[in-house]
Amino acid sequence: MQRHRSTSVNEVIIIGSGPAGSILGCYLSKAGIQNVILEGDIHPRTYVGESLVMSMVRIFDEIGFLNVIGQEGFVQRYGAS
Repeated sequence: MQRHRSTSVNEVIIIGSGPAGSILGCYLSKAGIQNVILEGDIHPRTYVGESLVMSMVRIFDEIGFLNVIGQEGFVQRYGAS
């Protein structure tokens, strides 16, 4: 039996591309660790009222995404913590 060998090697496989999986992929990539994110759902999905708490600001800044959020003009809510 012959096995197919891929030329690319992923050290980590992440299941799910939600906020946790996506952020983990960013951290791993910044650290030079090859990874792949697998998602079973079709995107984009529409969710009403989706939000993230303010504690995510530090994480978005660390992965270089905070400036993208600012450029896109997302509504900022200051009531949750």
